[in-house]
Amino acid sequence: MQKPHRNETIGQGATTAKPTDADTEQTIKATVHDKMEKAGQVASEARASLSDAASDLGSSVAKHAEKASEDVLNKAMDGARATAEQGKNRTQEMVYSLSRALEAGSKSLEDDGMSGTAGYVRAAGKGLEKAASEVDGLDPDNLTRRLETFVRERPVVTVGILAVAGFALASTLKSTRRHPVRDS
Repeated sequence: MQKPHRNETIGQGATTAKPTDADTEQTIKATVHDKMEKAGQVASEARASLSDAASDLGSSVAKHAEKASEDVLNKAMDGARATAEQGKNRTQEMVYSLSRALEAGSKSLEDDGMSGTAGYVRAAGKGLEKAASEVDGLDPDNLTRRLETFVRERPVVTVGILAVAGFALASTLKSTRRHPVRDS
């Protein structure tokens, strides 16, 4: 099919072919159509790239959050173990001290002629000494695992216990603020 052209004379009988308005409109439509298709392809590729990037970002954030929570949990567990070990050592020292004090008291009672009472006091001291040696054998990791299991199996009870403890602590703190302890 041949396109209609307008001929114009330019100088000594030479002519040029000029496209008609219909040709120009057709060319513009084709160009716009091509550009629209290319823009659609670019938009589709951009959407796919953004979707992949968002998915990768979400996975990365989830991994970092999981690692951070594991790190926090491990630090908390290490702190709890250290605190439990420190508490165990202090308790053991205190119980041994009480045991030694009861032993010294039983000797004093025996010297004063109260051998029967001294025997009871000595037996109590030996019991405390045995309790102190059992504290030494206490496994903080086992205690931590048991506590963790209790919390997981009974979350409502745990929340209730913590609420009561918090209420008791708050009441105690309020009471001491209203009635400060006076030195004698």
